[in-house]
Amino acid sequence: MRSAALAAVLLSCTHPPTPPSTPTPPAELPPPPAGEGGGGGTSTPAKEGGGGGTSPKSLLLPAPPADAPVIANPSAPLVAQLFLDPSDPRCSDALAAVDAIERDFPGEVRFVWRFAPSDDGSDELAGWAILQAEAHRQKGAAALWQMHRTLCAHHDALSMRDLDRYARDAALDVGELDAALGDHRFAKPFARDERVMRDAGVPRGAIVVGTLLADPARPADAVRAARAHVAK
Repeated sequence: MRSAALAAVLLSCTHPPTPPSTPTPPAELPPPPAGEGGGGGTSTPAKEGGGGGTSPKSLLLPAPPADAPVIANPSAPLVAQLFLDPSDPRCSDALAAVDAIERDFPGEVRFVWRFAPSDDGSDELAGWAILQAEAHRQKGAAALWQMHRTLCAHHDALSMRDLDRYARDAALDVGELDAALGDHRFAKPFARDERVMRDAGVPRGAIVVGTLLADPARPADAVRAARAHVAK
């Protein structure tokens, strides 16, 4: 797997992605495996009308595209767009926030994945973005989410050799992954999601519920505020 091919993937948006195989529709958010990605500490269950803290920041974020991967609850009334970055040492905090939302508001929030690939052309960052996308193409949204958990748990081990091992452990077709590094199949969704992040000022690692930026330490605040807005 070559860094030159990776840079070409992220710099080119001219080739459409290969149509994905039909994944199994997501039903519920898979629980975190033992010892992976849950984040430190515990969160307090959501309570109606909870005070304290500041109001969540609102972003001019468009609705997700129809082909964006849905991690869980495809028919839920609220939408949370996930711009998660497994290379960030704080990625476990975002995972813990997603788990807390699903626990405290079961079935109420549709989690939609947005790709947040690096634009610096480095092997590690471009590689993990392609691995996530290829996991989704081969096995569906649940496989993408599990791969993100794996990458997050090993955020300091994202070399190309590491990524190849994670792909094999997940029983992915490594030949297809290798091909994805050079055939531009994900260039279009990567560029689209990067553009949304840039235009709306979405930080990497963000969870946006409706148009509200969730605080990983208090994710229920954004869910309650978004739910109140929908109810109006």
